[in-house]
Amino acid sequence: MLSTMSKFRVFRRMVGSHTRSHRCAMMSTTKASAEPKEKEGESKERVDFKANVVDNKGERDTRAAAEPNVESNVDSSRLRKKAAHKEAKPMGVYTRNLSTKPQIEYPVLWGTNMKALVKEKAAEGLWMTDVPKPAIGPNDVLIKVTKTAICGTDVHIYNWDAWAARNVPTPMTVGHEYVGIVDEVGKEVRGIEPGMRVTGEGHITCGHCRNCKGGREHLCPYTVGVGVNRPGAFAEYISLPARNVFPLNDPKVGWWVGGL
Repeated sequence: MLSTMSKFRVFRRMVGSHTRSHRCAMMSTTKASAEPKEKEGESKERVDFKANVVDNKGERDTRAAAEPNVESNVDSSRLRKKAAHKEAKPMGVYTRNLSTKPQIEYPVLWGTNMKALVKEKAAEGLWMTDVPKPAIGPNDVLIKVTKTAICGTDVHIYNWDAWAARNVPTPMTVGHEYVGIVDEVGKEVRGIEPGMRVTGEGHITCGHCRNCKGGREHLCPYTVGVGVNRPGAFAEYISLPARNVFPLNDPKVGWWVGGL
């Protein structure tokens, strides 16, 4: 015999299962009846959309008929742009005006002369010419160049390929691998004296941007390349910031090695 409480529990389970099955049946019926309506609505919307497209196309055709020169003007403009693109100069023969690097004037000692290899114009080759001797500021070092080395960058500049045309302003004294003797130092320079054998780092950074102050000077966005964006070492003298000058005190480092 079941107690009253047990009978109540059995009754509640039976009612609950019946209610759940009834709800599932109602949901399936509702979903089945709703699907055709949604499809009918979608098809109707598609029909209306197609009708709108047809109507808009008709309006465009009417407008084009009223203004017959609109499409022809657009087509002729596109043809002119394509023709101009085909007639553009090929890579490697760009002029100075297309260079992305601005021309920066560096101080020189007017009335003085020295020999230098210079990229005088936007064309293949280098030219030996006389240029003024560079001047130095309070934090700069003037180096008398004794040995130099040729880098692949110098070959690019000599050939005046696409990279050189984009990055090198002319005229420009080239060269950035060298060794020399300190000829003069600025009044604020410490640790470097005239007569010392030195070489120099060819990437001059600003020292003020976030990367420079964070010790990541190699990521400075304002880096200037010696012999690329400022006068280089294929000359009798070169001027550099003192922080880019490195003494070569070790006698094991010969002149030719120092030039590399």
